[in-house]
Amino acid sequence: MALKNLFIFICLSSFYISIAQSVDTVDFHYQHFHLKNLHSGQRKYLVYSEDSVTHKKSGVYIWERNIAFPHHSNNPIVIDQKWFSLDSQLFVRTIHSEVDSHTFLPTLHHTILSAISRPPHTEHYLFTPKLIYTDSLISNKKFKLAIAHPIFNWELDLETFSILPLQIGKFFVINFYHPGSTILPYYYLYNVEGMTTISRYAQKSIQCYQIRINYPNSHNYSIWWVDVKTHNVIKMKEYFNGKYRYKILLNA
Repeated sequence: MALKNLFIFICLSSFYISIAQSVDTVDFHYQHFHLKNLHSGQRKYLVYSEDSVTHKKSGVYIWERNIAFPHHSNNPIVIDQKWFSLDSQLFVRTIHSEVDSHTFLPTLHHTILSAISRPPHTEHYLFTPKLIYTDSLISNKKFKLAIAHPIFNWELDLETFSILPLQIGKFFVINFYHPGSTILPYYYLYNVEGMTTISRYAQKSIQCYQIRINYPNSHNYSIWWVDVKTHNVIKMKEYFNGKYRYKILLNA
């Protein structure tokens, strides 16, 4: 019996050691980003929601995301986004984000929400290692949040996945935070659960890494497909409280 228990202990120990070795904790110490996988230029995504029961579509948007690299290594990488609703007269959101060109940690996040019959709403966030706050001279929203460690901008998750050293069976624990959110920073667990192919229009099937997260204390989840060659996120499928949400790349 003692030998059997010893064998079980050794097997379990080996299992947990192998899991631990395949987990990357992505925080301010992380030095394994593949920033060369991030490409300058614009990408467009179709974004929409679908009821899981009635299959009714809603919340249709076009997202434009443009990446610009600095001419000097001390300057930030700039990522500009523009979100259009089905009728762009009803809703337009512009986002200007800056991240450190070495660590990808955010330094600035500026958003303007324009909607019909409403004045524009501006939020301007600044980041330090211990604090996230808004500039009172620019931002309509007043905000201040003390943090234990620097965070990664959750509004740049598509770009973040592009620079991870993806491998099948690998896990990433990422300290994400959505600027201004009441949900505090959290280390979210992402699993590179396999490799699959995605068909895009008349193109040949594209081989992709498949990344999955199961959100804590719920049945909600998200899956991303990242092109093995270009490192672009080709597609996202999310389930949240009875609705699916999709993000589909329109241009490569």
